[in-house]
Amino acid sequence: QISNSPVNGYMLTAQSGNTGGLTWAETPSSALVSLGSASSTTNTANVTFDNVFSNTYTRYIIYIDYMYNGQTNTALRFNFRKSDGSGGYEDESRSGYVYAIAGRRHNNDEFDGVGSGSATTFGKLTPEITRSGGEHGLKAVLEVYRPGTVDSQATMTYVQARGMYRSIISDDAQSTHFNSSCNNYYGATSFLGIKLYFSGGDIDNYKIRLYGVVT
Repeated sequence: QISNSPVNGYMLTAQSGNTGGLTWAETPSSALVSLGSASSTTNTANVTFDNVFSNTYTRYIIYIDYMYNGQTNTALRFNFRKSDGSGGYEDESRSGYVYAIAGRRHNNDEFDGVGSGSATTFGKLTPEITRSGGEHGLKAVLEVYRPGTVDSQATMTYVQARGMYRSIISDDAQSTHFNSSCNNYYGATSFLGIKLYFSGGDIDNYKIRLYGVVT
């Protein structure tokens, strides 16, 4: 027995205090809203998500379930995407990206560490990743933060990344983990998407999901 009448979009829930123990209730909203996905076993030069960033959300999460580099000893890079003024999209490739990366191997205290120094024309998210027998590729979570309302943040778009990869420093370092951060100070130009690619060669197999975060 159900204690109330059905409503379009509602779901049937267990409510022990209600007549019959079942009640139609409003479906709870999710904190994550799916905005894009990409997966393939075919080599590609890059994975691009256009027209996914907007004023609807100030934060986004990109889950990289796996991404294999087609060429060994290459790092994951990205460029934000913006309007090309003609109804399409293009890379933000001005020198406005600044990044810092640290990767730690599991068997000692050595780090794969790198920083951009001055601003560059791309963002870099990982140290160099090896590719060999029993390849591990990259597994990571990326968080994108659009410009905030505080004056000092009004032109900055940030990307923070963390995950696991296989280091080129030592072939037995299979559990290396990394953290990185990158910002671009041209964020006031309204970035609309992101392009992911390796510093050399193609992307091999990959599975990626992108979500807007309800805050």
